[in-house]
Amino acid sequence: MQHGNARIEFDDCLGAIKDFTQVIKINPHDANPFLCHGEAYTVIENYENAVSDCSRAIKIDPSCIDAYFSRGYALNQKGDKRGSLSNYNQVIKLDPKYISAYIQRGDIRKDKGEKEEAIADLQSLLYKESMLNEIRVLQAEIKQIWDEIKNTPWWQKRVF
Repeated sequence: MQHGNARIEFDDCLGAIKDFTQVIKINPHDANPFLCHGEAYTVIENYENAVSDCSRAIKIDPSCIDAYFSRGYALNQKGDKRGSLSNYNQVIKLDPKYISAYIQRGDIRKDKGEKEEAIADLQSLLYKESMLNEIRVLQAEIKQIWDEIKNTPWWQKRVF
């Protein structure tokens, strides 16, 4: 699995697909290799295979939230807005704090002309406590990194 994931990081999706195929042959009852296989197909815009692999992951593990999300994305790219919405709805049902699902669902609703529903999805993000906490954590991390930079000797000398 790690080898396939590394290949994706280096834009070798075809190599990653081969690696994930080997993992699937070894353990065909694990949802994760199917999910990764499908995500690699998504990167190379082979949405048909991406949907198929994500569906297999879901069949193995119906609680695999990322498989629903990835399948929703692939379906949207294929033009199946209805199928995509169904998957994003399932993601939100399984994890109401999955922020990206609200964003994707809102975008699809906007494209379909369902403006009020799109607004409701996107506005709901403003009130999600988890998102506010994530923003605070990110702000603290940014401040910490800046403080570390400012406290290094090369920064204080302003060598550059």
